[in-house]
Amino acid sequence: MPMCTVYISGPISNGTKGSDKNMQDNVRIARKVALDLWKIKGIYVICPHLNSPWTTKGQFFNTGMSYNELILKDLKLIEKCDCIFMLKNWEMSEGAILEHFYAEVIGIPIFYFDEIEKLKKFILNRKVHRCHLCLTKGKIKVFRIGPKKYKLCDKCIRAFKEVRESAIKELKDKYLILPKL
Repeated sequence: MPMCTVYISGPISNGTKGSDKNMQDNVRIARKVALDLWKIKGIYVICPHLNSPWTTKGQFFNTGMSYNELILKDLKLIEKCDCIFMLKNWEMSEGAILEHFYAEVIGIPIFYFDEIEKLKKFILNRKVHRCHLCLTKGKIKVFRIGPKKYKLCDKCIRAFKEVRESAIKELKDKYLILPKL
């Protein structure tokens, strides 16, 4: 069974009225759902609640990243996922609404908090092939590197061949053995 990457979307700071306790409750709920999903065979979970806690200064991890910068990074993560799972009360969150809309635009399946069984069926019935290097979905070819076989997209195969040819050329130039005269 191929691995299914699930992005969890729901409120972090919205609906909390600035209360750290309410934000912690949102994170606690997301963590519980993430742990429950991790227990399902074939699921890999991305839960932004657990890697981007909101601070009272409106920055994440004190890196100086704004809310908009973080949302853009989250949207890039969603592109790498097979589906998105919407937590209860997701409609209260501007970020979750945006993530839901983006998932619709790029065409990945959306599951809601009461659709765990539907998500399990999706995982069992899907056949998605991903590039082992860049995780791109789509047309994948089996490519041999030494004794191992990898499933790679055309872009990664081209990049690997370029690197390999460059390395071979460098080795030939460096260790060229001149014929005896």
